[in-house]
Amino acid sequence: MRDRPKQIPPVALVILGTMLAIVLLAIFKPSAPTRDVSERHDRVRYVLAEPGAHSPSIQLFGRVQSPRAADLTAVVTANVTSIPVRAGSKVSAGQLLIQLDDTEASLARDRAKASRDEAAAQLQTTRLRYQSDRKSLALEKKLAKLSEDNLQRLQSLRGKNLVSQTQLDQAEEAKARAELSLSQRQLSVSDFENELARMEARLASAEAQLQQAELDLTRTRVEAPFDGTVTDIPVAPGERVRPGEPLLSLFADAELEVRAQIPERYLAAVRDGLGQGELAASTELEGRTLALNLKRLAGDASDARGGTFFLRLEFQTPELDCSREALRNNFASRVAEPYGMQWQISYASEKKRMAVMVSRHDHVIMDLLWRTSRGDLPATIPMVISNHEDLRGEVERFGIEYHHIPVSGDNKAEAEAKALALLEGQVDVIVLARYMQILSSDFVSHHPHRIINIHHSFLPAFVGANPYQQAHDRGVKLIGATSHYVTEDLDQGPIIEQNVQRVSHRHSAEELKSLGQDVERQVMLRAVRWHLEDRVIVDGNKTVVFVK
Repeated sequence: MRDRPKQIPPVALVILGTMLAIVLLAIFKPSAPTRDVSERHDRVRYVLAEPGAHSPSIQLFGRVQSPRAADLTAVVTANVTSIPVRAGSKVSAGQLLIQLDDTEASLARDRAKASRDEAAAQLQTTRLRYQSDRKSLALEKKLAKLSEDNLQRLQSLRGKNLVSQTQLDQAEEAKARAELSLSQRQLSVSDFENELARMEARLASAEAQLQQAELDLTRTRVEAPFDGTVTDIPVAPGERVRPGEPLLSLFADAELEVRAQIPERYLAAVRDGLGQGELAASTELEGRTLALNLKRLAGDASDARGGTFFLRLEFQTPELDCSREALRNNFASRVAEPYGMQWQISYASEKKRMAVMVSRHDHVIMDLLWRTSRGDLPATIPMVISNHEDLRGEVERFGIEYHHIPVSGDNKAEAEAKALALLEGQVDVIVLARYMQILSSDFVSHHPHRIINIHHSFLPAFVGANPYQQAHDRGVKLIGATSHYVTEDLDQGPIIEQNVQRVSHRHSAEELKSLGQDVERQVMLRAVRWHLEDRVIVDGNKTVVFVK
């Protein structure tokens, strides 16, 4: 019996089979088809440059308007008789637009004419009476002389008992009557110049009234002052209009202008271009492109219809991937500068440093100190400055430095200099919590739009000491407070916040004062909070406040 050959392990068989398969695939692998290698070309866009004169251009947004537009109003009280035009009608200068009933105006003209004729007649009568008085004056003088001579003759005869006492008395009476008549006539002649001036003035007044009446009569016919297009007719036939009420609006369509605000960064280039002649422009109007010429630069265009746009944008950046400096630089270059913005970026996490200046009244400062200490106001108070020592203990209890700087008429400049030295570089805003001193223009100029004041709303009605007693004596029905930025003009700075409280005759002067102080606290708190949260933008002498 022969021995059996040793059996090959299964793992070795798998390995040998795999190697055999790889060798066979490598031997009998089909060859890959050959491809011709060609040169690769990328697509390139090209533009043919055409030599020529090219000018920079800017795109603006504006409005089309006419430099000649009119809102015609009624001058007389009358009924509308007819309106031969409609809104959108083309009209020519002198064309009838609205006809008013002229009946009342005609009657007024007739009355004025009658008054004029009466005044002229009175003037002529005065002149004739003067001529008559001058003739009568000569006769009166003769009669007075005869009466005096007769009296003297009778007195001589009376001494000889040739006439009776009755005859003598009658002669004296005749002499007295002659003298009285002469005096009155002389007065009438002497007053002629004054009477003549009065009559001439009355006639001139009547003439003026007649001219006005005739003018009003012509104004019952409302005509177009220039060639143009009617835009609005707010009245209808049969309506009664009174002086000042609108009748019709139109504009001169042959003199249209496109008004647009040019960003400040382009103004210098535009001015240079205008210095060399008119600048070409175009506009899109009703789907048509119209050629324009820029002829002149006007003033500001910062009214509410097309000038300044105010925006406060608050956003959170929990995963900001750039530094604050990079954010500012990118915003400036990509957004602010291309659109000519005035802007700033502030961070809510950075509390502003707020200094408080106060005199003796504590109702405002204590509210600010308490709310700041509780974190209700996003600020820190590094110092309090006062011209009195009264509130030192109350302030230092909050751990705040208290600086006493006395102020008098002799050392006001020195005192302000000390205060400025303390504030320089140490604060972001100054709050006048009933600081009863007037700050100089020099002091205010160091902190423009960063000094907030509060005062009662009685100004300028009740100035001086004890305004609440003055208000009580006058029986006011409203009391209030105003918070504003301090400027060089006393109590005339841009207003931030105001509020009022209704009162009655039942409130005493002390109660008015207490209510007024409550309002002052509330108004000052809101004004300070809005400033600290960067919700206030100063625009000229007013503010734009973004309230929650």
